[in-house]
Amino acid sequence: MEAENRISKAKKRLVALVLLYTGIAFVLIGVVVFKAFSEKKKEASESGKEVIDLSGPASEEKAEEGQYAMLEIAELPKAMLPAVQNAGMFYYVTDVNSHIYIANLSNETMKGIIDTLDTETGKLKSAYRFQGIICKITEPIKKMAISNSVKVFGNNKMNLDNFAEYLDEFYIKESITKKGSAVSKRTATLYTCLVLCGVFFLVVAFGHILPGIIKLNKGEFGIMDEKAMWQALQKYLPEGETLEAGICGIGLQTNVRQAFGKCVLAGKRLLADENGTTLRVSKSKYARFGVYIGITWNYLILSECETYKHYYEFDDVLEPEGGAVKEIDTELRLEDIGTCFPLAEIQSCEFKKLWTEAVRCSITMKDGSFLKLRLPKQGGLGMPNHTKYREALIERLRTGSADNR
Repeated sequence: MEAENRISKAKKRLVALVLLYTGIAFVLIGVVVFKAFSEKKKEASESGKEVIDLSGPASEEKAEEGQYAMLEIAELPKAMLPAVQNAGMFYYVTDVNSHIYIANLSNETMKGIIDTLDTETGKLKSAYRFQGIICKITEPIKKMAISNSVKVFGNNKMNLDNFAEYLDEFYIKESITKKGSAVSKRTATLYTCLVLCGVFFLVVAFGHILPGIIKLNKGEFGIMDEKAMWQALQKYLPEGETLEAGICGIGLQTNVRQAFGKCVLAGKRLLADENGTTLRVSKSKYARFGVYIGITWNYLILSECETYKHYYEFDDVLEPEGGAVKEIDTELRLEDIGTCFPLAEIQSCEFKKLWTEAVRCSITMKDGSFLKLRLPKQGGLGMPNHTKYREALIERLRTGSADNR
């Protein structure tokens, strides 16, 4: 009943996470879709408006605030300094009819104009056309234009009273939205990041969490499955022994050294042979790996959760140091070596509690074998008895190894 409650609560948490992550993804992607749609709609609306050519005949009579306008310039624009705060860079521009306007241009546009400059004549190689919107000149812009008027008019006679004699009461602000580019590069980058974040949340929700919910419904827990653990440990259980506890732990370091009498090595197996020698096998692994750890009254049983590679060494010996020589009935697979250890052969067993509240167990056997295992604080949903079994395993290792000292 307790296990069912844990699984039910876990399902509810996972479902809540799927809904949360999906909601976040839809919001992020939805914002981008809405903005892109708005920009497209705005662009379509703007493209339908009349665009007057200020360089054409009698065009200034049609100039109204908010009107879209086009202008052809033949000379390099002259900057008006200092720039108006939060309003971009303003320039004096002279069109092909030698009429002077004030224009607000981007750095990108200025670069394009400069690229058409003829350094020998100081003129543009060809007329440069740009499009913008007509805006009313404000007092700050007007004062800046007056302070810089000597650049284009060659005198200091312009003032607020006679401003209209020199310049129009409007300026051309270059359009931010351009044909073929609905948003700026910075905005496009932001949209891309939002979409990628949304996709990430969708991948987590439907690629990781949802499959987990499906597995829970089917009763599939991967290696964190108590039934699978019992089956794996039973394979190495000595006759007459009964498993008292078992957990899914982590192997940190193993160096198993066991001797086998009257045998020969044949590929990945040891074969019984009356004319064979005593062979000492060293089986080592110095990396993390999943392992089921079981305990009986007399034995420590290990069974790897998956197939892992190990390093092997083989030596012919006359009298192995420490530990008894084991006999082989017919054959023994190398992968089955180092799966069963008598508690009576434990020379030392040390426990250290880690900051994660896991317990690290270091075991040295009389034959020189060494095991370093990590016993996690908690098991998965498929391991409802993990805490109880871990305590029983630690207690039996403590008492079993203490009996040998």
